Amino acid sequence: MGIFHRLIEDEFTSRVPSILICGGGYPSLCTRAMTDRIVTHFRVPVVGLADFNPHGYEILEVYRRGSANSMHAGGCYSGIDLRWLGLRRSHIDAFALDPAHAIPLSRRDRKILDR
Repeated sequence: MGIFHRLIEDEFTSRVPSILICGGGYPSLCTRAMTDRIVTHFRVPVVGLADFNPHGYEILEVYRRGSANSMHAGGCYSGIDLRWLGLRRSHIDAFALDPAHAIPLSRRDRKILDR
């Protein structure tokens, strides 16, 4: 939540007309429902900012496609046209970032990537 608080402190929404939503990790069904209603009602683009790791990617995918746990809700609140904002693999090469500073993937990380 560090970047979220920083955006609030910097009054980001005063400079860039937007709505900031913090899912606090994996978004709840209520957070996804609210996001879906905002997108549907106001027809605004959605940009996701998440960590550059398997968990960050999976969080963005939950907004895009829903989760296995949301099947009881009829699969609603998925299909949001979310665009990823943040670091990507191509940036590591482009900015010559040293891969030695990367945290190795855990067994759980690899399992997330295999899904």
